[in-house]
Amino acid sequence: MPEIIVLIVLVLLTGFLTGYALGRRIGRTEGEKAGAAKEGIELREDVLKRGVCRVCGMKVVKKEKVEEKEEIIRRRQDVTGH
Repeated sequence: MPEIIVLIVLVLLTGFLTGYALGRRIGRTEGEKAGAAKEGIELREDVLKRGVCRVCGMKVVKKEKVEEKEEIIRRRQDVTGH
């Protein structure tokens, strides 16, 4: 009789530990995927706030400045006829 109780306890303990291990592995994999997706968004947000890329150090030109330069080029082309 005591052998059966020990066997039941071992089976239950093994089941719980197996479930824990599998759940932890699945959760970690899902967490890494979510973290990788979030990092891309945070990287883009940081570049837009700071104006400098964290990866390569390149300065980002804001859209307003690009539009101003395009307008200056258009005016010059209108004046020169090109």
